[in-house]
Amino acid sequence: MSEDNIDQKFIRQMRERLESSLVQKEIEILEYWLGELTTLYNRRHQSIADLQVDIQNLCQKMKNRLKILRTRG
Repeated sequence: MSEDNIDQKFIRQMRERLESSLVQKEIEILEYWLGELTTLYNRRHQSIADLQVDIQNLCQKMKNRLKILRTRG
């Protein structure tokens, strides 16, 4: 009985630690991409075409990152 309680407590602690770690990673990722979008937004684009090019570049950067992550996993 006592061993089961210890195991359950350990599992709960590990789950909480994992969830906390995942939340922290998600925060870091969102902060990074928010920074990228903010930089893009703050640029003085001369035309809509310039803005579109910057958006396409950001999308390509995101696609490349996803491709790298998918090949690792």
